[in-house]
Amino acid sequence: MTQDYETNARNRTEELRCYIRQQDVPLVERSRRASDIATDYVAAQDVYFGGIKAGGKTPPIQYRNSDLMDELADVILHDDLTWSHPDKMSIVEYPILSDSQQHERNLRDLLLEDVFTGKDDVTIGRKRSADGDMVRIYDYMTPKHDNGLVPAEHIELYTALDNAGLTDRQRQAIVLLYYEGLTQEDAADVMGVSRSTLRVNEARAVNKLREFTSI
Repeated sequence: MTQDYETNARNRTEELRCYIRQQDVPLVERSRRASDIATDYVAAQDVYFGGIKAGGKTPPIQYRNSDLMDELADVILHDDLTWSHPDKMSIVEYPILSDSQQHERNLRDLLLEDVFTGKDDVTIGRKRSADGDMVRIYDYMTPKHDNGLVPAEHIELYTALDNAGLTDRQRQAIVLLYYEGLTQEDAADVMGVSRSTLRVNEARAVNKLREFTSI
């Protein structure tokens, strides 16, 4: 005879399935409910078998209901595969992607040969993302596209830009002049400053970069 604790766990699993379909419950709450279903099932079964022992009877071997646990696992897996939150990769510790999600991710990845790497491909430049932001080439790298393809000196340069203490204006001057290849006149126009101010920012940025790389 199916025990009440199994019926209760199965009903709660089906309820969770409905919540997932309707997206009525946040991810953290869905995960907590899934964990509670399994935990409560085990605890209730222990109480049931403990009652048998306390009554002086010899209980059967205490097996967990594998079919019931499989149902719960299927619900959890379905949630992982179908949840389409745009920040899924950063929110979930071990995200599982469906075929459609993996396809979307592949479209957003850039192979090394597809990324503009600067004039004559001598130096690694920056690439505008879908949001319009300038991002470094190795920001696009995934385990499939090995970071080792990016020369170490280029990564060292980006490290210097990030850590040499450049002001926003100084960094902007470097990016416009050396990565985007603008003339001093055009770069000054973009920054909304005079060419003399641009040159001052450039010179100070270069000095900071030299000091940082010489440490």
